[in-house]
Parts: sequence; C-alpha cells; structure tokens
Amino acid sequence: MDRPVPDVPSAAATEEDVGSTSEGLVWGIHRPVAKWKRDGLIGSGVLTGIAFGTAIGSRIVGQRRLNDINTYLQTQGRTGVDPITACRQNGVNTGGGAILVEDLGLAHKCQRFERMRVTRGVALGLSVVGILSTVTFGVLHLVHREEEPRRIEARTDGVAVRF
Repeated sequence: MDRPVPDVPSAAATEEDVGSTSEGLVWGIHRPVAKWKRDGLIGSGVLTGIAFGTAIGSRIVGQRRLNDINTYLQTQGRTGVDPITACRQNGVNTGGGAILVEDLGLAHKCQRFERMRVTRGVALGLSVVGILSTVTFGVLHLVHREEEPRRIEARTDGVAVRF
C-alpha cells in the first residue's frame, strides 16, 4: 500500500503549535468551555470567598467575646486572670458527660467564645479546600483538547492510533 510520507514540521512554529503538546492538549482560554468546568470554578471561588469571610468574621466576633469574658472577670474582682484559663477552671467534669460549673455567667460567655473558635477553625479548613479546588478547576478550565484531535496518524514506522 502506498501512503504519502508525513510532512516534516518547519522550524518556524505556528500559533497553534505554540500552545499544543504532544498529547493533543492545549493551554489557554477555549470557547465553548465545558459547563461543568465553569460551574466548578465559580462554585469553588464562591466557597473560598464565603469561608474566608466567615473566618475573618469569626475572628472579630471571637475577640469581642474574649473581651466580654475579660470584662466579666474584672467585674467579679478577678483581675489578672487569663480568660482562657478561667474558662477551663470553671467547669468540673462529674462523669457521665455532665459538667458542674461554679459560675454560670462565665460558663455561658466561655461557651459563646468557644463556638467562635470552632467556627473559625472550620472556616479556615474550608478556605484551604476552596483554594485547592479553585486552583484545580482553574487549570481544568484552561486545559482542553485540540479543536480536531487526530485519532489515526500516519508515521514513517507505521500507523499510530490514539484513543
């Protein structure tokens, strides 16, 4: 069977050759982009923004609640006491999941402060996940196959079939 010899690529690269790779993947903005890639990128960006905003907000609110604990301790005449230490020492574990508290007002303020610490930790974790997801979908958004991928290619040593 006679087949033509494949053309030898010239030294001057064309615009298509600059962005292409040997696997048929191209880097750059592509129209039309797969809807799931765009949705994933937008969703990841929104998740990152909300989680980061929540982390900042919970830090501010947590600091206010820590100041409330400090003010409460000062009104009780317990100046110079670390608020975190006072919260830990306020409750005594009686076993069976019950905690006996000495000062109910302090326990309430400590519980509100602890909720903000947990919220901030969860929000920071979601921020990291959102950033990683945004980077992943950003790369997926920019990488795409060539417009007309070659499935069967004539080569000097035979025929290459790519799936």
